[in-house]
Amino acid sequence: MRSLWAAVGPTARASHLGPASVTVLLGAVPTGVVLARGDPSVATPMVVAVLAAGAAIGWASEDPCAEVLGPLPVATAARSALRALSVLGVASVIGSVVLIAAAIGPGLPTDVGQRVVEGVAAAGASLALGLALNRRGDPGAGAAGVAAGLLVPGLVAALSTRWPGLLPTFADSAVHGRWWLIVAGLALAVAWVGRDPGRR
Repeated sequence: MRSLWAAVGPTARASHLGPASVTVLLGAVPTGVVLARGDPSVATPMVVAVLAAGAAIGWASEDPCAEVLGPLPVATAARSALRALSVLGVASVIGSVVLIAAAIGPGLPTDVGQRVVEGVAAAGASLALGLALNRRGDPGAGAAGVAAGLLVPGLVAALSTRWPGLLPTFADSAVHGRWWLIVAGLALAVAWVGRDPGRR
């Protein structure tokens, strides 16, 4: 446990918090534009903001200090979790500011609660692909993970027009809860690719 606490600071500093912050801020730009224009609703740009916040977790898949922190008796999966928590903290702070600004302005959308599962799905997709590429030594694992976090939920929503009774979309529907099934599948994928190399 002492080794884990000792790894918290170095791991957080190596978690690409800068790129993660930029990713979340870029996702919040449409909401900022809507607020600046005084539009009555931020429902659509809020989808973009939440997906970007979730996708930013993909930056945590990279481990730039693996050679330095590798000798510590801390599992690779534990370091990945610490990096993800660090990025999640940054995304939560910026996301809270966006939510407060929207609440002060036109007010939060009535379906804002539904955005949570979509953001979690984006995070799962970004982390799953990012960790898989990182294990293969891909230097662009974080950026690829972020792209997956944005594209996978978008692809699911696009395919829902072909299979509306099967796949969920970003709108309220009878099958919107199926996002949680997608999240469960992505969580299994993250657990699989995030295992310590010695346990494979």
